[in-house]
Amino acid sequence: SGMAMKAVPGTAERMYLKGLGLWKSGKVLLSPAARMRNQISNSMLMNIVGEMPVDQVMNPTRWYDAALSLKNHDATYHVLKKESSLLDQTYYANELEPFLDNFNVAGEGGSALQKFVDTITNRGDWLGKSYQAQEQIGKVVLAKYWMDQGKTVKEAAKIAESALFDYSKIPPVIKKLRDVPFGYPFITYSYFALPAVAKATVKNPTPLANYMKTGKAIEGYAEGEFGPAGQKPEYMDRGNYLRLPIQYKGQDLYL
Repeated sequence: SGMAMKAVPGTAERMYLKGLGLWKSGKVLLSPAARMRNQISNSMLMNIVGEMPVDQVMNPTRWYDAALSLKNHDATYHVLKKESSLLDQTYYANELEPFLDNFNVAGEGGSALQKFVDTITNRGDWLGKSYQAQEQIGKVVLAKYWMDQGKTVKEAAKIAESALFDYSKIPPVIKKLRDVPFGYPFITYSYFALPAVAKATVKNPTPLANYMKTGKAIEGYAEGEFGPAGQKPEYMDRGNYLRLPIQYKGQDLYL
């Protein structure tokens, strides 16, 4: 009976982790807003933590060249793969892909839940690859910028990792908080991003201050155009949302 009792929580934990992975995949892979926020936050981290000038972060040629590098597996790609793990340890590879690889639902489709599961699992592969490419392109952009400035491949990769993170390097306690029921499913990003931004801001507070000023200016413009913000949904009290200077059918829009 002792062995049977141990099997129950093991099964429950596996079911919970699969459900958590399904939910996180839906929140990230299938959400255009999440993809946009991810791109914006990564670009800010490249500037604040990676110390890449804004005009270079926003240079479309650098992003196009990085995308071609990944697509064609050119010299830059090969040297980064050979001398670092920069392109392997993405958020998708460590947080979402394992769940999608192991997610199997018994029974035949038909229910709304089953259709949602099918959407995640059937589309998850190419959505995941596109999400991972989005992360990898940013890392190549940042590493290539510093290689152009004279850094070695390893030095440039280290800078890129400091800004866009190696998601395999999480301590057991953070992994536990991420996976435990009623825990913090997206804690991994905060675990990396908050200390990195704090450290960079102590060194040079100007970039973060500029972003904060820009956000206040955008919200100020929105208030000037449409008046004070209306009541927000309760879930928005638990995050940081930027009110945009546009509305949809009289409703405020937030990023």
